[in-house]
Amino acid sequence: LLHDVPLATATCRFPGDPARRWLDATRASNDLAGYAVEFTEQPGAQMALRRALLPVRDFYDYVLIDCPPQFGIFTLAALNAADGVLLPVQAEHYA
Repeated sequence: LLHDVPLATATCRFPGDPARRWLDATRASNDLAGYAVEFTEQPGAQMALRRALLPVRDFYDYVLIDCPPQFGIFTLAALNAADGVLLPVQAEHYA
């Protein structure tokens, strides 16, 4: 999403680790915090993650997208890219 870097080049593979050979990961950077305002102003920003995932979508059974605990542009982009959503909640009395 940042600076039009293709998702395939930002993905980290774990070929030497047998426990994680099925796992690919793409990490965020500290630049995301300051990029939210600029990203919001881009046309179609809400669909950017969906577009970034399209070329690699068929290679994965599941893609997990962890979002910040606020409803901002990055959470909106993740919801637009998702086929389903898991909402973790704290299981407490009156929570």
